[in-house]
Amino acid sequence: MFSLKNILKASSVYTILGFLPTASRIFLLPVFLLYLSPEQFALVGLNTVISSILPLFMTLGLESSFSRFYYDYKRKPKLLSSYLSTLIIFILINSIIISALFICFGNIIFDYLFKSEEFSFYPFGLLATISAIISALSSVFINYLRNKQDLKNFTYFSLSTFLLSTIAETVVIVIFHYDAKGVIFAKLIATGAIAIFFLLKFFIKNGIFFDFRFIKSSIKYALPLIPYSAFGLIFIYYDRILIENKLDLTSLAVYNLAMSIAHITDAFMFAIQSATYPIVYEMLKANVKQNMNEVNKTYRLIGVIVLFIMTGIIAVCPFAIINFLKSDYISAIKIIPIILISYAYRYLYIVYAEPLFFFKKTNYLPFLTLISGVINLGSNIVLIPLFGISGASIATVLGKIFQFLPTYYFYKTMKLIKFNLSYITSMIVVVMIISIALFLGFDILIQEKLLLYLASICPLIFVCLFIYFRFLRVSNFKNFVPNIKLLKEIF
Repeated sequence: MFSLKNILKASSVYTILGFLPTASRIFLLPVFLLYLSPEQFALVGLNTVISSILPLFMTLGLESSFSRFYYDYKRKPKLLSSYLSTLIIFILINSIIISALFICFGNIIFDYLFKSEEFSFYPFGLLATISAIISALSSVFINYLRNKQDLKNFTYFSLSTFLLSTIAETVVIVIFHYDAKGVIFAKLIATGAIAIFFLLKFFIKNGIFFDFRFIKSSIKYALPLIPYSAFGLIFIYYDRILIENKLDLTSLAVYNLAMSIAHITDAFMFAIQSATYPIVYEMLKANVKQNMNEVNKTYRLIGVIVLFIMTGIIAVCPFAIINFLKSDYISAIKIIPIILISYAYRYLYIVYAEPLFFFKKTNYLPFLTLISGVINLGSNIVLIPLFGISGASIATVLGKIFQFLPTYYFYKTMKLIKFNLSYITSMIVVVMIISIALFLGFDILIQEKLLLYLASICPLIFVCLFIYFRFLRVSNFKNFVPNIKLLKEIF
């Protein structure tokens, strides 16, 4: 029997553990900003761009195939182990090939893409390549642990990676005063050691198998996802490349800060989605109509969490940036609310794209991403020279809007699943309006810091009051005592 209570119980731990990589970034962000110059912080961000794009070409989307086909093999442990072993070996071989090609042409690519002489292929490109191999191999193994609901090993993997990488990066910055290269290398050693240990442990226990038949079926499923993911990553990170080319590293550092803070929303969303989708898929696979109510509750719950995170970030950031960071970063306060709007649209996209994944209609995805990417790309090219990092922020929102709209159109025409987000849509619209007002009025508000602080908490106050008056139905705040029945009514 599927219920929201069971979903929350099964997914809450995985959500927390899935958020640890971002928790590490959040913990380290003040350290980076205080101990690294804006230029060095920008170089760390550029390295992340490369190390985020390369794994796609190394995995070829096979980690997504594993997540989907896992349920076809889950009751056959030996077959499942053979499937995972095959994918890991194939990804390793493909990663070596991609890395060799990238090393051969790396200097040419870097000279074409980046104007900064500080960001050279050696060592940054080489470090990003090795990091990408580790990320590619880890991605499918993490999906295996999560789908299998192997909480013990998933906890060990996530927690050890979080602790070792966070400690290593902190030590090299605070104690040894290394620059961007040292930070990247420390993280590489930490994450690489953990990944190798767990992969060796898996192969020792289950043996090494390779069956090309698994590759054929998985590639067939993943093939439409490759251009989809490639377009998505390139379009997502192109703004950083354009800022580095058209503006300067300090502007890029400010933009990286704003995106890193706003990304907390996406990281929570991804962690919750990753933790809940195995259960949601099982519910849909069992009986779509019978379990649709619980699926809707789950997505509304995610929506409420996303809104609380968005508005919480907007409320806290002005005070934190003004009082604890260098004055170079104050302009990040202006663009954070507008960037967060893009994550509201991303939430809507995630919900309405679900039928495309579950019913294996992934052939639509490259088209959807291409539309979004072209809009994002064109907007960045036009707006960044005109409005700087504010233009890049607006382009990000436009890209997400045009990713959601055609997705919603296909959702309506397919008529395979009927979602009911109810009050979430109205709340998102109001939060968006307030966020736009904060963006447009920043130059006035920054003149009086107290006014800026008060205005920034308005979205969070709205969300809290909306939940309270619309759902809890009590007339006196003193009488408000949350309980399971009331909370269940919210979701």
